[in-house]
Amino acid sequence: MYGSKAPQGTHYYCRGCGEKLPSDCHAQFHPECLKADKRRRTHEKRRLEQERLLACGSAMQQVPKRRRREASPLTPGSPSVRRAA
Repeated sequence: MYGSKAPQGTHYYCRGCGEKLPSDCHAQFHPECLKADKRRRTHEKRRLEQERLLACGSAMQQVPKRRRREASPLTPGSPSVRRAA
């Protein structure tokens, strides 16, 4: 039953577009329909999360990346400078 081929003459249809799946395909979606479905569900999940956060009074905002700081020059008397003895 599980993992075996479908009975002869049985056709399965894609859950995304509704078109027939190939007879040797055991998936529920065409590969491109699966990607579109994942994208749609991700957008919906993000939208719901955004609404939930806005309802709580907090706002999502992008925090800009911190720029890489340049190292400050070391002075000869600083403790992190090791002297060769």
